[in-house]
Amino acid sequence: MKKSLFLIMILTSIFLSVNSFAQYSFQWISYMGSESWDLATDMVVTDDYLYLTGGFNDTLRFDNTENQLVSSGDRDVFLAKYSLDGDLLWVEQFSGPKYINSTSIAADNEGNILICGSYQQKLFMSSGDSLVADGFLDNYIIKISPDAEIVSSMRIKADCKSNPSYISVMENNDFIYSGSFYGKLCLNDTIQAI
Repeated sequence: MKKSLFLIMILTSIFLSVNSFAQYSFQWISYMGSESWDLATDMVVTDDYLYLTGGFNDTLRFDNTENQLVSSGDRDVFLAKYSLDGDLLWVEQFSGPKYINSTSIAADNEGNILICGSYQQKLFMSSGDSLVADGFLDNYIIKISPDAEIVSSMRIKADCKSNPSYISVMENNDFIYSGSFYGKLCLNDTIQAI
């Protein structure tokens, strides 16, 4: 008896949820895609903009624009900035010889974007800066200005393996980063006692 009642409650919840979305309409639709593999992993909306991040390989194209990125490794990462009217304003690429992914982005009070993810071997930024991985899979946090300039970057590594999960920014612009790791954890080559 409990199972069937639970099922009815779930179906009722689903029905109510679907009906509550009937009041919304699309403001704009945008697309991006690759001939091979692509995945949008996170987005953040500020007062004026929408930022979208994800991964791809091969050639990634955005809408009907001239904007396209070509991956240089197994997987690269993109960060796209849109106006709230749906206009693509800029696209940044993070690349390397091997695997790179992004898992989360957040915006601070100054309009900067923080992006986190993981990479193998080396991560190249458009500024010419790079991060070199020490382990099998290191993590990164990159802070980018509203004009697509790299403000700062941080490498996070563990003895064996680390997995980034989420980044969030507090009111005072400090950030919170979550993930998992095995062994000792190093932030910018400084071992953290945990």
